[in-house]
Amino acid sequence: MADNELLKYCHYYKGEDTNPFDGEADDRNMLWFYEQCFASGKNKDSIAEYIVEYEAIGLGSFSADDGVPIGLKALLFNRYAKTSFSMLSAKNPFKEFYLHYYPNESILKNYRYYKGEKMNPQNDGQSFWWRVEHYALDADDKTDLNLSPKMLEYIKHRMWHDGDFGTTTWEEAKARAEEMYEKGTWSHDYLNRRDAVLTDED
Repeated sequence: MADNELLKYCHYYKGEDTNPFDGEADDRNMLWFYEQCFASGKNKDSIAEYIVEYEAIGLGSFSADDGVPIGLKALLFNRYAKTSFSMLSAKNPFKEFYLHYYPNESILKNYRYYKGEKMNPQNDGQSFWWRVEHYALDADDKTDLNLSPKMLEYIKHRMWHDGDFGTTTWEEAKARAEEMYEKGTWSHDYLNRRDAVLTDED
């Protein structure tokens, strides 16, 4: 039987005797089961240990304001990490997984193109920026709608060519990246060549 105080935090388990997501192709079936385990209140000692692990890996502040208790997050992470090489290697994929099934508007509002999807739904330049925002999610440094430090680092070290192919300074390239990000377009030439005209490419 579920503890009503814990049940109110569940997104998928609502006190049913049978899993309504049984046979579904996504992960709601699994989430229902683990939320049921959490809501039963019978795993408090194990969950306390999971919380220690969860905080030690650096996830203690992740999506902390979404109303989901850290104990449930820690339980889900512990189960998720069982399929990974290590807890550390599971950390960033778990964040993506979690936001897909437990969207947090206070986090996602800072993203122009990434909205918690598991697969990239965008086209053209927006597809590029979805991937770069996804990179920023792993770094936890996206705090507004502007390019984050990690996004700028990605563009500077992976997309911009200093002096060789490119003719833009980094300050020029940065301004062009900000322009393209706001417009949802991407052009490698426009980032790197002063004489390039902005056209869209993925």
